[in-house]
Amino acid sequence: MSLFRYIALCVSLVLSILTLKAQELIQGSYESLIDTRVVSVEFDIAHATIGGQTLQDFIEFKTFEEGEGYSKEFDKDLREILGDFIDEYNDTNSPITLTVSSSPTILLTIKVDYISRKGNEISCHYIFSDRTTGEDIATITMSSKDGRIGSFTNLMGDAFERAGKDFGKYSKKMIKAELKKKKK
Repeated sequence: MSLFRYIALCVSLVLSILTLKAQELIQGSYESLIDTRVVSVEFDIAHATIGGQTLQDFIEFKTFEEGEGYSKEFDKDLREILGDFIDEYNDTNSPITLTVSSSPTILLTIKVDYISRKGNEISCHYIFSDRTTGEDIATITMSSKDGRIGSFTNLMGDAFERAGKDFGKYSKKMIKAELKKKKK
C-alpha cells in the first residue's frame, strides 16, 4: 500500500508542476491592476494557426466541407465563446470583472496564437493594456485544453471556458500577491 501512495504522490507532484507552468507572466506586472475593477475584453484571432494552417485557410477549407454559411456561423460562435470565457472568469470571484463594454479604460486582448486541429487545445497571450495610452501593462501566456466530443467550435468553446476559469484564478492569485507586497 505504501508503494501505491508513493506513486500517487509522485504523479500528483508532476501534475502540479505541469499546471504551474500553464500560466506565465512574461511582461509587466499586476501592480497597475490592483485598483482596476472592470476590464473590457476583445479577441484577436486573426493571426492564429489552426493545426498548422492560417485561420483564413482553415475557414476556407471548412466552408468547402460544410457549406457557404460556415464563415458566418464561425463568427457567431466566436462571440458565444468569448461570452463563455467571460462568464467562467467572472465566476472565479477575481477582483477584476470582465465585460465587452467599451467604457473601461483597461483592455484585455486575448491574442490567440494556436488552436489544435480538433479545437480542444488553445495557446494565447493575454495582454492587459491602457486603452488611452495604448501601453501594455501585463502580458500573460497560457495554454488550455478541455473537451473530448463535439464540433470544432464546441471543443474550442470548452477550451476557452477552461481558460476563463484558469485565467480568473491566476489573476486573483497575482493581484493578491501584489496587495501583499504593497502592505510590506
